[in-house]
Formats: sequence, structure tokens, C-alpha cells
Amino acid sequence: MPIDFYKFDFNKYMPKKLERMAKSVNVDDHYALPDTDKVKGLLDKMRNGIELRNSEVKILCYFVSIIKEESLFDRFSSACEHCFAKQERLYYHIKGLLHSFYDDFWDPELFHLLQLAFDKNRVWKEPLASTKDGIFINSTSTTSCFLNLYRYFEGFKTFAELRQGKDHVLMKENHRIFNIISLRLLEERIISIKNLDDFSVVKDLINSLKDYNTLKPCLEKFLLTQKFREDFDKLPIYLEEMFNVIGDILGDPYGQNRTRWQGIKDEAKSVFTLWKTQKKIGLFFGEIAGDPIRLNFWKKYSHYFYRIEYYEKYAGAILMETNQHLFVEFAEMGALYMYNVKNLSINDVDRYFKSGLGKTAMIVRLKNKSIAKLNLRHLSRWQEPFQREFDYFGYKMRG
Repeated sequence: MPIDFYKFDFNKYMPKKLERMAKSVNVDDHYALPDTDKVKGLLDKMRNGIELRNSEVKILCYFVSIIKEESLFDRFSSACEHCFAKQERLYYHIKGLLHSFYDDFWDPELFHLLQLAFDKNRVWKEPLASTKDGIFINSTSTTSCFLNLYRYFEGFKTFAELRQGKDHVLMKENHRIFNIISLRLLEERIISIKNLDDFSVVKDLINSLKDYNTLKPCLEKFLLTQKFREDFDKLPIYLEEMFNVIGDILGDPYGQNRTRWQGIKDEAKSVFTLWKTQKKIGLFFGEIAGDPIRLNFWKKYSHYFYRIEYYEKYAGAILMETNQHLFVEFAEMGALYMYNVKNLSINDVDRYFKSGLGKTAMIVRLKNKSIAKLNLRHLSRWQEPFQREFDYFGYKMRG
């Protein structure tokens, strides 16, 4: 369905846009682009019907999107056809048109103009010859051109090869088509990571794309590949690193950066939460409390918890929160307290901490039997009574 855009007076914005475009154009030492006033002057020249010189056509090949916005493409196309008919060497014309095309690769008029330049050029040098023979000679439309470029990049095994490959087709990292191809490659490779080499390529692609909103669909796809996994303890290092990367990008689904998770399926969130929960249970009950028995016990309930925090200041309190209850344990084995989250939650504890509530007063709140739904002690064979009580409240042990 075509999209109707509002009509603006682009003359008001053109100088700044031209400056941005000029900065994005990277040409070799033998050819330097003019300043924005020069380009604006050439647009005025076309608008007034004045014939362009060959050198001026070269310049404008880098600014086709501006030409389109100014409704001057028909005149520019005619100027190009006239110029191409007289010139045998069109290296910089093609290079400029490629620069424009790689940002507007869905534009059929620009694609056909680029095809004409390839057809009329008589003097070839690398990498232009390879670009023509490997990509454009077999392209009949913008779609087939994109697919040919994608297949070309798909063959590279490392990100270093990918970056070198773009230079061979006169493409830059800031070109829109390179970002889209990189995203497609990421979508394909992120769901088939088999080793550290695969992970390295995926991580480099993620770093090149940067924007977390762009990355979210790919990260979601990876998480969904792990949805049937229940135990994350023996995760291969490359998958462990992938989870760490997702945490670095999106943060905690229930923490300060939770808005970054908007739009991601709950099923994918649950996978990440379970991984993080089990990591924290291992840290708090294993490394900090040094209690493998409680560690193994709580791991079997980890699928219920969406947030776990440790408060060394409050007698080593370990807080584990579900949708309905807050479970409170302590690094030093003693008693378990379970509260309705309406009466006490991790957010409440954080708020009390920020308000300056004293250590003793906070510990009293965490051990408040009068409002606790459960208060159980770790006596001999404590696991069985704990399990019976949890069953009553709908918490079924896994494994």
C-alpha cells in the first residue's frame, strides 16, 4: 500500500540534510565532494533548466535522495543520460549512484539509472568491475539486486570478512542496505549458534547494529530457541555469553530497564528470567551462603520467580518474588518467611532502603510473623514440610 507523506518545504531543512549526507559520503583522495552551498547551487541550476557539466553530474549522483525530494529527478535523469552518452569513463558517476542506491535501494528509478551507467561505462577497474559482474549484471529489479547482495554477504564466515566484503562492492557501514543485510544475517545466525566462532560473528553483528529496538526481534528469536530448557546450570559457554549479551542490551525485564523489553513476547521474557533466576540462586545460595542443599531445593522452584535480590545489609536477606508472594530466606540458615506481595515486595524493600529506614527496623519487617503467610524453620528433613506447604499454595516442584 503506498504511503502518503505530508509535503514540507524542504528548502528550510536542505542545508542541514546536505551537511549530514556530505559527511556520510566517503570517496577516495582523487575526488572531494563540495560544500552544501555548491550542491544547493547545482539544484537551483537544474530547477532553472540550465545544462549541467559532466563534473556537476558526478557530484549530484551522490545526492539523489535530495534531488527526489526537490522533484528534480526527471531533469537529473535526462542530464545523466546526456552525460553517459558522451563519456566512456563513468567510475565516479557509478560510485555516486551506488552511494545513493545503497540508502534508497527500493527505488526502481534510481536502480534503472544505475543500470544505465553500468551499461554505458567502457573503462573498468576494481572494485567496480567485480561489483558489476558479481551483483548487478544478474539483477533485473531492486528485489533481485537486494537478494544478490544478500547472497554475496551470506557467504562470509566471519565479521572481518563481512567488513572487507562491503568494500569490494563500494558499500559503507553507514549505508542503510548494509544495516538491513546485517540484520537479516543476524536473524539467520542467532538461532543457529553452535560454537564460540558462531557467537563471535553474532556478537560483532550486534555491536555493529547497536540500536536495541532494531535488535529486539533477533534477541527474541534466540530466547525462544531455549524455551524448552529447564536447567541453565550446564549451559555451553557460547550460549551463556549470548544470555549475558542480551542482559547487557536489555537489562532486567522486571528492573529499571524493563521498558526495553516492551514488544518482546512473554514466553521469551520467561526464558531470560529463568536463566537469570537460576544464576542468582546459584550465586546467593551457593557462593554467598555456601549451602548446596538449599541451592538445589530452590532451583526446583526457580520457574516461579521473576525477581531475586540479595541484601547483605539486612542480615544477608535473599528475596525471591513471584506474581503473588515474596519468599524471604537468609544467608545464615534460620527460617523462611512468605508474604503476600500486597503486604511486602522487593519494591517495598527498595523504597524503605531509599527512605533511610534503619537496618534493625528493616530486618524486623522481613521477619514479621504476624503478616507472613508462611513461617517455616529449616529443621531436620525440612524439605518435605516446605514442599507440602508450597503445594498448598500452588507451587509445584520441578524435577
